[in-house]
Amino acid sequence: MRVLFLRPEGSFVPKISDFIHIEIVKPVCIPYSADFNNVDAIGFTSVNAVECFKDFDRIKGKKIFSVGPITAEALKKKGFEKVNMPEEYTVNNLIKIIKENARNPILVRSLMAIDNSLGINQIADYKLEVNQDKLNEAKRIIENCEADIIVLTSSFIASLVKDSIKDCAKIISIGPSTTKMLKDKKIIIYEAKEHDMKGILNLLKKLGAYNE
Repeated sequence: MRVLFLRPEGSFVPKISDFIHIEIVKPVCIPYSADFNNVDAIGFTSVNAVECFKDFDRIKGKKIFSVGPITAEALKKKGFEKVNMPEEYTVNNLIKIIKENARNPILVRSLMAIDNSLGINQIADYKLEVNQDKLNEAKRIIENCEADIIVLTSSFIASLVKDSIKDCAKIISIGPSTTKMLKDKKIIIYEAKEHDMKGILNLLKKLGAYNE
């Protein structure tokens, strides 16, 4: 089975002949400012948020939260051994456990994901830029039914290609927000139980498209 992976530039995808990895978006670090003096907890929503963060020396001794294990591993490489995570790897669950354990937290995420309705302070330390040529290539593959499975790894990526999706391919979603982006499509969506790359690969195994 041909599997089309739509992941950001630099993201991990197993090197298998039937896997097509098209990097339709690129993370770009951007300047940010924040006063961490009174902050008692920091939450990171992605590996990109960790890699673009420049103030690790200012948050030592504060509670550290991660949306999931891959982001937690990136934080541990920065010297933070104790990283808290929600049981289900979604941003909403991350915010929930942060609010339960902190009085003045900050969430670090992408610029396009900033949502002032969430009731938590947020800073953006990166943005996502679209590679139009690669996006066009991905749309062509989808519209021509050249992939048996399409893997969507974020709601933003799903928003870029949803109008091209037909019912000739199985759709794998990394999590609830990505699935929600496709709610108007009359297609079957397979959502990963673990909302990360591990969960996607486990789902591909069940569908017979991946063997380690």
